[in-house]
Amino acid sequence: MIEAAHGNRSFKLRYLDDETLEFRTDAPNGPTDLSVLATILVQAIFLATPVDDLRPLAKIQTLRTLSCTKHVAIRDLSPLGALPLEKLKLDQIPHALDLAPLARMAHLQILSLALHSDDALSHLRSLRLRELNLFGPADNVDLKPLAGMLIRRLVVRCEITSDSFDVIRELPLQALEIHMHKERSRLDFIPKSLAQLKLINSAAPTLDELRNHQLASLELLNPRELNDVTALANWPLRFLAYSGRSCEPTGPVTFLPAIETMERLQLTHVPPAYFPEPAHFPNLQKIICEGRTDLLSTKLLAGVAKDDWPAVQMELNRLESILEDRPVWEGLRDEFSETTKAVSLFRESRKGFLNKYVKATGEYEGRRYAWFKFNYHREGARRFVKQLGGRLVTIRDAAHQDWLFNQMILPARDFQERSPGIWLGGYEPGFDNWWQGELNDDLPDRKLYLMLPSYGRTPKDGKWAFASAAEAHSFIVEWD
Repeated sequence: MIEAAHGNRSFKLRYLDDETLEFRTDAPNGPTDLSVLATILVQAIFLATPVDDLRPLAKIQTLRTLSCTKHVAIRDLSPLGALPLEKLKLDQIPHALDLAPLARMAHLQILSLALHSDDALSHLRSLRLRELNLFGPADNVDLKPLAGMLIRRLVVRCEITSDSFDVIRELPLQALEIHMHKERSRLDFIPKSLAQLKLINSAAPTLDELRNHQLASLELLNPRELNDVTALANWPLRFLAYSGRSCEPTGPVTFLPAIETMERLQLTHVPPAYFPEPAHFPNLQKIICEGRTDLLSTKLLAGVAKDDWPAVQMELNRLESILEDRPVWEGLRDEFSETTKAVSLFRESRKGFLNKYVKATGEYEGRRYAWFKFNYHREGARRFVKQLGGRLVTIRDAAHQDWLFNQMILPARDFQERSPGIWLGGYEPGFDNWWQGELNDDLPDRKLYLMLPSYGRTPKDGKWAFASAAEAHSFIVEWD
């Protein structure tokens, strides 16, 4: 980094990469003189300071790339007309610009714009752009001026007119990112040449319309509905990203059929109904699934079911190599590696097993009980106790509840522990111990657990409640 002064202002120059020079001053407000840059032979400049006059840049005949942040106060682009600019980034400019000088930029190939009027694109007709990125705040932009252009990549992050979709269909695009109209679900405007598609906030995309396309990359971000995705089975997809934060299934869902070409998978906020079968992706190299181990545990569970612990470890090693999300890998490792060790020790030495993994044991009416130190999601706890030949404890009556809580749990309770409860397998009719209001809880995929407040005794002690099956709690195994 270079720090120097020019006039009464200090400035900083540093290279962001091999070509791009960042220019920044110590003045948060007011215009900055760019004349200090006039003698610098540089190919790319990133302006991160208040600037209202671009004329000094006209002398830099080596300049190929110019990027401006929201602090730039320029109004006149004409000084750039004679430069051999190939890339111009103006998508953060917070005010309207006269775009007429763009028509003289014969070398321009990549352009990013913040549009402040619906007809701002009329000056682009003569350009030979290969990439165009359009952003708001304009909310009814007409794309007709783009007709006949040879654009290969188009990003549309603003609302466009209905006729504009016809223009998109005729462009020779290879990549398209589009913020969809909320009421539009048809995808008949997608060009046949497209290889990469990113849909944002679409209403209910009709993927079947893309059956005859050859998409290699598909990103579906926050669709309001998404039920039928069977069309994906015939696509040569190598990358799929799906975020379903605002999407819940409204009908029968079959998510992700077998796609042998898939190399990278990214799933975020995915409802359980959409979880794919990992065996459908034999060539998968990278996966991100935002903390959910459900997506990845198929082969692990198969190894556990067959008592084939070497196979479990091999699959863990494979997942470690493809997972980008380290917390997910750590969750799988903790669950299956520790389970492997625990089950092996259980079969070799009951005494050693109890000393290492169990915090309390007891017997009641001919049944044996053990309270484990593990915190698992519900299904993980159920699988684990099954491997030990037992089941999650079922509360039979008030006396059973009283013994379990006061004689077994409470003496061993560490009030500094993280787990707020204990998974229960169920309860027999004729007795319940619900915490007030719990039966009105509409939590999806809810499961029964016994509450253990973290600090001291409270009225909730020993009461029953519902928790999401994805939460991690301790558990008690019961043997006959």
